[in-house]
Amino acid sequence: SNQLKKMSNQNWTLNLEYNTQLSPVGYRYLADILSSTITIVDLCVASNDMSEEARTNLLNNLWKNKTLKNFNICNNKLNNQDIEYVGRFIQNNSVIKEIDLSICKIDDDGAICLAKFLVESSLEKLDLSQNSINDRGCASLLSSIPPTLTDLLLDNNKISESSLQTILNFLAANRTLRKLTLSNNPIFFKKGDSNEYNDAVSEQLSQAAKQNNICELD
Repeated sequence: SNQLKKMSNQNWTLNLEYNTQLSPVGYRYLADILSSTITIVDLCVASNDMSEEARTNLLNNLWKNKTLKNFNICNNKLNNQDIEYVGRFIQNNSVIKEIDLSICKIDDDGAICLAKFLVESSLEKLDLSQNSINDRGCASLLSSIPPTLTDLLLDNNKISESSLQTILNFLAANRTLRKLTLSNNPIFFKKGDSNEYNDAVSEQLSQAAKQNNICELD
């Protein structure tokens, strides 16, 4: 890290993906680097099988960072406390533009927790695909979208037909979100049959997206 400090006037990308050997102490050092004068703009810690202590060491101090533009922590199990730390970070850092929280086992409570902070963030892209977000989480997120957000990825979650009206209302009012992914959610399949496509729901949503003419549904 001393070497890095000598070159603190450069922008850095740190890719630590698949680093399952990185210890909790290693994550504390990483947190120190992130709160130093070194300009790290991209950080990837995806698929690291992080322990709770490791996640706390990294995420609890992330709010001090003011340089990250992209943060990828996908494919790590995150609990509600972790989500709160991430939320505080996106609320405090106006530079962060993209965050990848896909495959993080986030449920409704996690999504609702994140939504509290999302509304005050400057995020442009939020990836929450392949989690366990249901209808409450979906409603909370759609009512908390900041004007900066252009891409929200919610595909491969547990959003059901109960969310149809919520999504239709959102699309009718939306003026800023340009891409919303919802594919492979139960909402698109007939109740009791996970393989039979629900054309009526699909048609309603695509019509609403066309009328909105801002947001592309995927």
